Amino acid sequence: MVADKNTLEKIADLAAISIEENDMEVYVRELDMIIKYMEELKSIDTGEEQPMEHILAVNNIFREDDVNNKNIRDELIKNASVTEDGYFKVPAVVDSL
Repeated sequence: MVADKNTLEKIADLAAISIEENDMEVYVRELDMIIKYMEELKSIDTGEEQPMEHILAVNNIFREDDVNNKNIRDELIKNASVTEDGYFKVPAVVDSL
C-alpha cells in the first residue's frame, strides 16, 4: 500500500481531524514511511514465538491473611470524643425531612 493524498484525506475524515492543505505533503510522506515500516515488520518470520501479553512479568506477592477474632470496639469507643449507647456520635449533616 502506498500513501497518497486521498488516503490521508480519508484517514483524517475517519479520525474527525482537519489537515491544512500546506501540511498534506509532509503527512503523506510520514504516512508512507509508517506504512512501509509496518510492511517490513509484517514480513518478519516470528516462527513459533508466542505473543506477549505484557512486556514485564507481573507477579503479585500476597501476604497470608491474619485472622483474629479480637473485639476492639471498646478500645475504639474510648478514643471517641462523643458517644451514645456504644456508638460514635457525630453532628448531623442532613437536615430533617
